[in-house]
Amino acid sequence: MIPRESVCKKDLIHRGNMFGIGWLEVTVILGVAILIFGPKKLPEMGNSVGKALRGFRSEMNASPEQEDSDFDQK
Repeated sequence: MIPRESVCKKDLIHRGNMFGIGWLEVTVILGVAILIFGPKKLPEMGNSVGKALRGFRSEMNASPEQEDSDFDQK
């Protein structure tokens, strides 16, 4: 058994596991999502999730000076 501390994220991705989930599980989850939401609604949901992640990432990368100026403007 490999100690948890010695396994890095890079090793998991190279082994085909993303967040500890294998490709078979990802395929099953996508299949269930298509059954629940339908093929027409799924791209819209992916687009909105992508926009939310981009917004979150840009807020995380914002400089502290920019955050202070944003706060003063409100």
